[in-house]
Amino acid sequence: MKVFLDDRVHDAIDRFYDAALGKYVHTLSLETVLNRKRKIYAGIELLSNPYARFRAARRRKDWQEKGYYEFTSEGFIFAYKVHTDENGEPYVWVYDAVHSSLYR
Repeated sequence: MKVFLDDRVHDAIDRFYDAALGKYVHTLSLETVLNRKRKIYAGIELLSNPYARFRAARRRKDWQEKGYYEFTSEGFIFAYKVHTDENGEPYVWVYDAVHSSLYR
């Protein structure tokens, strides 16, 4: 199953790590951030498993109203849905992301 990421997912990850690099400039290296990002995106690929199922969104009212499910990878929580294309093939669309420390 294919996994697609909305631009806001990339933006949320980039904004979080840009802020972290600015705040922890002496203790957080760019190499560490790039490694974490690689792990995040590798974790998202777990959604390509057609048998992978995760819980419905629990805290974000806007995610609940849209019927999103949530998935966690490397401290980020992702909102996604499984859709079917015109050929009947399922695919995953990841709509949003937030770091778990900001998840309310």
